[in-house]
Amino acid sequence: MQLAVAGERAIRDKMEAHIQAIQTRGYGTHYGEGSQYTPVAGASQVKSSCISWAMECTGAAFRAAGQGALWDTIASRTRAAHLRGMVLADALVRIAGWKGVYWNPDTANPCDGEPEHPFSYVVARSNSTYYNVRIEDLVIDFRPTTLPMLHAPVTRPREADLRGIQALAHVPFWVGCARGGAHVFCGTRVMVSEFHVANDATDRNAIELVPLQRYDWLSGIICVPPGVWPGVSPRG
Repeated sequence: MQLAVAGERAIRDKMEAHIQAIQTRGYGTHYGEGSQYTPVAGASQVKSSCISWAMECTGAAFRAAGQGALWDTIASRTRAAHLRGMVLADALVRIAGWKGVYWNPDTANPCDGEPEHPFSYVVARSNSTYYNVRIEDLVIDFRPTTLPMLHAPVTRPREADLRGIQALAHVPFWVGCARGGAHVFCGTRVMVSEFHVANDATDRNAIELVPLQRYDWLSGIICVPPGVWPGVSPRG
């Protein structure tokens, strides 16, 4: 729990520092490596990306919990693999004992129509893996796509399954990947904390908090520190 709480604090403190710096000096603490921003000479600014931001917060959490050496092993392995998100997820699960949790807001009818989302759900359900990383639980169907009723001009609402979201609300810190690691982020409870690689240091939204229920990336893995995942309750 200490590590998870430290991760939550890292997200909060680092985001607040970025916004405060913009308000006081006109530019923040971080800028995207894909932006055209030129850092201010002599200023303390970090060139970042989605995975770099997630690793920065996660590293701060490990060190605050007295697990700096373990984090160095995980970070070294991830950097050696050219910062691949699924390498980070696999290391957190296999080396640090984190739990892999699959998430997908609509396992049958994703709003973008992409087949990856229902396919990854089938794999997660049948093989307990997401891109070969072990899965132990599911946060699914919490935002079902509204489908038109047959031969009717109105829509048929589908019941949302909020059990997974309710479980996630008890988790202070986690690390996530979508699209097989194409996008990496961290999070606190039901909020995704992500870094936008194209944004510069003057943009307060370079680091953004977004509710998972409204997140545009529609399936992936959430890695949860040991001892904090409450589990998804069975339907009563």
